[in-house]
Amino acid sequence: MKRIRTTKTAETNPAEGRGGVVTRLRAADRRARRMAIEIDGEPWVEIDSEIVLRRNLVRGQTLDEKECEEILADDEFLRARRAAAILLHTRSRSVAEMRRLLFERKFSLATVERTLIHLNEVGGLDDERFARDFARRQLGKGGVGARRARERLRRLGVANDAIEAALEEEPAARTDAQVESARRFVERRLARLRSEAPDARRRKLVQALRRAGFEAEAYGDCLEECLRENVDGDISRDPTSSWEDRSGRV
Repeated sequence: MKRIRTTKTAETNPAEGRGGVVTRLRAADRRARRMAIEIDGEPWVEIDSEIVLRRNLVRGQTLDEKECEEILADDEFLRARRAAAILLHTRSRSVAEMRRLLFERKFSLATVERTLIHLNEVGGLDDERFARDFARRQLGKGGVGARRARERLRRLGVANDAIEAALEEEPAARTDAQVESARRFVERRLARLRSEAPDARRRKLVQALRRAGFEAEAYGDCLEECLRENVDGDISRDPTSSWEDRSGRV
């Protein structure tokens, strides 16, 4: 089991823990999913009904300050776990990405780190698995070079060793597969650039290949070959070109 690295940030404290006697418990919504609690006759906080049942909270019960703080922490932890479950239902996430998304939802530092540890323990977060899945999705559909997948994974906070291991395992990241993917990329782009001058056509293709994350070793030979074939095709399709012109005779 890998240890989750912590990150310091601002904490939020939606309610204060305070001791006293529970004087009222009532449903805060029609389905009683959350309960409003009053302490010493004053409104205190709304918490999930699951926390009320788990802690056996009843009217007349005396709570000290520590117990109140634990109740607040458990309620926020439950809400953070549910938010994380929704995020993971959409797609897998890196640890750093999940941390950022939970902070954006205003959960406290302690709750975020507690949630990340929980997700790591139950297998919900695994950066090595995430990197493999991400590389497979990005490269498997074609049109994207391994460098772009590597850069995106780094932006998502995945460690370099996990990235390189994922790319090494992914068949679409191998040199021969990248060469074939780059060829298909060039062929598709050439269809849009037939009206361009040869130099402009080459320049735009190289720029597009680099933006897509292809390395020069993957696209160098196939680019030259496709450009030659394209030039020959343009000549053969030119109705003003005579046989003598195409063969180099005058």
